[in-house]
Amino acid sequence: RTYTVLVDDGTCTTSDEVAVTFKPTPILNYENVTLCPGSGGVTLGDVNSISGADLTDATIIWLPDTDIDDNRIANPTVNPSASTIYTVTVTTVDGCSVSQPIIVTVYDQELLVDATEACTVADGGGTATVSVNEILGADYSWTGPNSFSSSDRVNNLTGLTVADFGTYDVTVTTLEGCTLTGSVELIESCC
Repeated sequence: RTYTVLVDDGTCTTSDEVAVTFKPTPILNYENVTLCPGSGGVTLGDVNSISGADLTDATIIWLPDTDIDDNRIANPTVNPSASTIYTVTVTTVDGCSVSQPIIVTVYDQELLVDATEACTVADGGGTATVSVNEILGADYSWTGPNSFSSSDRVNNLTGLTVADFGTYDVTVTTLEGCTLTGSVELIESCC
């Protein structure tokens, strides 16, 4: 774009043209992420996380540069042991620079699986409970002996027979997309 500059001091007038080139600033579109247990890390962003500018020879720097596979690429993988705020700064060759913080939340809620003691009676009148601690918004999936399956957090088992004793497995899927697994052994106790 060309602009004309006009200077008038009252006795003399002069003008000149000045060419101004506007260089767009990069647009950053990263989202905060959750690092699930046992995942080995999480990738920050995707191919669309940086746009809006010519990124040829641009520099990318992530800080802090710990627990990160490469702090000079657009989409690094991070694996911190505690929740961390990473900040990416992108600078074009023209000197246009922009930064964005990204929160990496390390999911650390423990899964506690429990079973009450159970007893059976000859006619299948035994009772027991298998349960897992509450995780807000989570989905639960139980499997166990004798074709047992349930989507409840707490399962009050009734009419137990010997075939109902053994290992009960639970898979919990959290709102953040983490999958937690656990199991508990339901054993027979004397009535």
